Amino acid sequence: MLQSLDQDVTRQVDADEHHLAVLGFSSRPFGTQVTAHQLMYTLEDHFAVHARDVQHAFVAQHLGAVNLDYQAEAMSFRLPTANADYALQNLAGEVGELLSLKAKAIRDGRKMDHDLQTKKELGDILWCVAAVAEDHGFTLEDVARGNLWKLEGRAAAGTLKGSGDDR
Repeated sequence: MLQSLDQDVTRQVDADEHHLAVLGFSSRPFGTQVTAHQLMYTLEDHFAVHARDVQHAFVAQHLGAVNLDYQAEAMSFRLPTANADYALQNLAGEVGELLSLKAKAIRDGRKMDHDLQTKKELGDILWCVAAVAEDHGFTLEDVARGNLWKLEGRAAAGTLKGSGDDR
């Protein structure tokens, strides 16, 4: 009976995703790219939660292999009122939400969807980091490469431990 219920739910999720895809492809700027990304995100979550065999695990692993220009797509959703001050202050707020999620897991125990909620909060943080980077004229790739360069320098100098940016 549970297997039958699971199959019915899976068919309904598949049908709902198809209707959302058709709506997304036809009604938004960058609709095809964004909707494809949303469907992949939904499928990745679905397969990650419901992976029962090797094939599902394989599909979930490879869905993340698509190369997207995250920053450009994310900023296409930025509202005119989400200025530089908003982005920076909201970054602190989103980090606070992640910390609150972790604190509640300590206090109340981890919920079944803890990892999924963590992933969503990290996505919100990533959006804010992308916005702050854009506000300063950086791409996320610039920031990531600069950070790797800094870490490589610290590793070569034997200063990964310690504190301060200029070590």
